[in-house]
Parts: sequence; C-alpha cells; structure tokens
Amino acid sequence: DVPCTGRSQVFTAKSAEFREAIQSIMGVKLAFYPNGQVRVTSTFDLNAAFVFQPARGGGEGEGPRMQLVAQGEGASPEVSELMQYWVGQEECIPCFLSGVTLECYEKSKRERRLGGQ
Repeated sequence: DVPCTGRSQVFTAKSAEFREAIQSIMGVKLAFYPNGQVRVTSTFDLNAAFVFQPARGGGEGEGPRMQLVAQGEGASPEVSELMQYWVGQEECIPCFLSGVTLECYEKSKRERRLGGQ
C-alpha cells in the first residue's frame, strides 16, 4: 500500500504531466476548477482564454457536454467569429478550439516575423 501522502504526490505529478502533454500536443493550457469548470488558454495568445462548464441536461447517452461560459478580454475579432460559428451555430467546441489554435498560431508567427525585421 502507498501511504495517502504518497498517492497525493503521485496524483499531483501525473496531473502536471497530463497538462504539459496537452499543452505540447494541442497548444492549449488547461486549468481545472473544483466546480467542474475548465479554463482553456491558447499557448500562442494568452488573451485567447475561455471557461467551459458542464452543460445541464445533455442528451441521453451523450455523456457530459461542455458549454462556453466566459472568454478572456482582448482576443482578436477572428476568434469572436470562430466562436459565433463553431460554438453558436455548429455547437462543436473541439472545432472551435482547433480554429482558435490555428488563428493564434498564425498571429504569433506574424508578430515574430514583424518583430524580427
């Protein structure tokens, strides 16, 4: 048996490892809150931050669904358009986050290019 403090340390280490892997693979930082909310922040533009929470009353057999409840200030107009389309019309958060990642990456690339001149 692993003592309780040992389990806590292992959980903390694995949790940090998981967040680092998501950041590296997906280009977003995740913060989990005790109330079930998740804050997602682009690694390419810290102003592109969004808070999601579990949606109430999802369809039968669908499992938990998330809904967008807040967004950071200063995100580009393109991100707002992506949100209106992917979250508002298509109701597809994974596609929204993919679009945000692409938009923020291109923006950071343009800024690096301009800063290097």
